[in-house]
Amino acid sequence: MDTTDPVGPATRQDRRDEAGSPPPTRGSTPPQRPRPRFRISVWWIVFGLALLAVNLYMGTRATQAASRVRVPYSPYFLNQVNAGHVKDITSKGTAIQGTFTGKQSYQGSKPTTLFKTEIPTFADNNALTALLERKGVVVNAEPLDNKAPL
Repeated sequence: MDTTDPVGPATRQDRRDEAGSPPPTRGSTPPQRPRPRFRISVWWIVFGLALLAVNLYMGTRATQAASRVRVPYSPYFLNQVNAGHVKDITSKGTAIQGTFTGKQSYQGSKPTTLFKTEIPTFADNNALTALLERKGVVVNAEPLDNKAPL
């Protein structure tokens, strides 16, 4: 009886082909996968976050209301009205915000044209109104908020 393979004896190469790809040889590096076309580095992420932080900071600075120096109603505010240094005021309740005709400072504050004060409840509003009219101060009034509770 013949025990030989009809095709012929199996060689070492034939056995490798049947088993799949050969094992990597010692000391060789495995094949590298192709790199993705677009890869974001850490520096781009840090740069983007820094730009976002600058944008947020500048946005909050741009939307802040102009700072107003707080001045006492009497005698400072009344003296400024008498001297003709008050251009206009806006009142809401007892709160007054206004504009001086030129930059003023009060007790070492930074010179500004914007101020705010409060009218005392015991002050004579009729006398203040007459003084403002006599000095040509533009008066704007806003109603108190009368919103319904939530």
